Amino acid sequence: MNRTSPLLTAGCALGLGLALLAPTVAVAEEGGPAAASTAPQLELLDRGLVAVGTPGGIHLSWRLLAEETTGAGESGMLGADFQVHRDGELIATVTDSTNHLDAGGTAASSYTVTPVLEGAVGSASEPATPLAQPYASLPLQKPADGVTPLGEDYTYSANDMSVGDMDGDGRYEYVVKWDPPTPRTSRSAATPAAPTSTRTPRRASCCTASTSA
Repeated sequence: MNRTSPLLTAGCALGLGLALLAPTVAVAEEGGPAAASTAPQLELLDRGLVAVGTPGGIHLSWRLLAEETTGAGESGMLGADFQVHRDGELIATVTDSTNHLDAGGTAASSYTVTPVLEGAVGSASEPATPLAQPYASLPLQKPADGVTPLGEDYTYSANDMSVGDMDGDGRYEYVVKWDPPTPRTSRSAATPAAPTSTRTPRRASCCTASTSA
């Protein structure tokens, strides 16, 4: 699949790889002014397969990509079926969702999923092994502390977080907004630096247990 410039998104778009942050696009007709198009802008995301251990087995979740959708039904989007492999062996064919509970899986199991659309078998996902815990632990990249012109120490604290494919590799990065402390005096020389942000490159898959993505 060819890659284009990455588009940022403020959240995972229901696992479809759809980024609707700028749905109106200017399209220029030959010899005329640009006209508005309502075609959605897409992120080129990978399968996003995530495996999480549960009391009932290993829970798997992955993305249905935009080009694999065939319509919509009462329960959600319609599209490709998926073959689920554990340690190279086919264990299930999922026809109505993008998740599966493998009662026979273990913490050492390795999984892939492969789309099947109108009888054509697609490419297998990258392998995924179960997370060690039912959540993703993100190492924060905290900005350095500082000192105001008046000699007062300040530090940053984590605030909001968003996700987006920042580098076009098909995986989400987590973008954390860092806030300085509230200044005691408005517009004073003691006001520390403005809010900043850092990027944590981590794999993310939407709507899976307690993971992000």
